[in-house]
Amino acid sequence: MAKSDRNKEVLALNVIIDELRPVYNTKENYVQNRNLFANESVNELKRLGDAFDVKTEAMVQKGKNIEDKITEIAKENMIDLIVVGTNIRPGTNRLYLGPRVENIIQMAPCPVIVFNT
Repeated sequence: MAKSDRNKEVLALNVIIDELRPVYNTKENYVQNRNLFANESVNELKRLGDAFDVKTEAMVQKGKNIEDKITEIAKENMIDLIVVGTNIRPGTNRLYLGPRVENIIQMAPCPVIVFNT
């Protein structure tokens, strides 16, 4: 979508929960691996954007609440569209996206596209 307009930029964002439960605080490898994975994933998206000649920025942020951090960054950067991946789960008669995705949809200052990963 960004390729069609050369003035558009893409921000590949991964938000890591800042506070871990006490059980995880003792697992330094878990924290290191989580940070490494977050950086690798956004950098891979940046490489993909660059390959399609789309100006792409990679960003990893920490926050206590993922939805709040995404909303804050979207507002600060005047984001036009948020794209979120989730595992869509069958539920009742209503599509269930999960609480985080539903909160992002409700809080976002712009349209949100949700795709099934």
